[in-house]
Amino acid sequence: MISEPVPDGAGGELRSGALKLPSILMQGITHIAPAVGIVLTIQLISSLAGVTAPLAYLIAFAIVLTLGISLTQLAKHLASAGGYYTYVSRTVSPGAGFITAWLYFLYDPTAAAINLAFMGFFFESTMKAEYGIFFPWWCFFLLGVLLITLLVHFGVEISAGTMVLLGIAEIAIVVGLSVTGLLRPGDGGVNLSSYNPANAPSANGLYLGVVFSIFAFSGFESVAPLAEESEDPRRNLPRGIIGSILSMGAFYLFCSWAILVGWGTQDLDSLI
Repeated sequence: MISEPVPDGAGGELRSGALKLPSILMQGITHIAPAVGIVLTIQLISSLAGVTAPLAYLIAFAIVLTLGISLTQLAKHLASAGGYYTYVSRTVSPGAGFITAWLYFLYDPTAAAINLAFMGFFFESTMKAEYGIFFPWWCFFLLGVLLITLLVHFGVEISAGTMVLLGIAEIAIVVGLSVTGLLRPGDGGVNLSSYNPANAPSANGLYLGVVFSIFAFSGFESVAPLAEESEDPRRNLPRGIIGSILSMGAFYLFCSWAILVGWGTQDLDSLI
């Protein structure tokens, strides 16, 4: 396989070497979205896999890790800001790469808009219910767009640094809540029944839990387009891809287990 040259950042090109490994790693982690990934999926996974929801995350983690290893090989040999467009164009056909690029383009900006709208609705309802203050969701949306625009305007280092700080804060909050669950367990106490496949309600339920758990890991592939802005991309991109999967695997395994323990492994009916 022929390797593509990595631009040196001259002229109007992307700034080569602007992003270090921590920023690359956090790109994958924040696109996986730790808080949303665990808080908004644990109920669904538990409704399918029951108390063995953490086991479903574990199996999904192993599957996603194999995909990540495959992606690292492409990242090593085809370091390009084109990401999947480059990968598909060079390994399948330019036409398939063209379609892939448009699909990715339609997905990535749309996902950000949907996230801002969702957060706006959530913020509006919370402020009204808790404090009696009406703050329209669209105001939150516009403020979010303005903030993102400013971060992008001031350069990739500023936006990457902000992403790292917010990502760490997000993980710390969820881990803190999970630890609280272990310190104050519900019915059933602290136990490891979640990792015993014999406790699954059915093989089909565990299987479906694994299928939907895989979606909770989606986002690690967002590291790929950072090739031309990364320091030593053929080394750091694979590290960022695998590192984000390993980090989020550990995060999901611990937090899903701790949340179920805190809720009560014998009282999951009230959770789902």
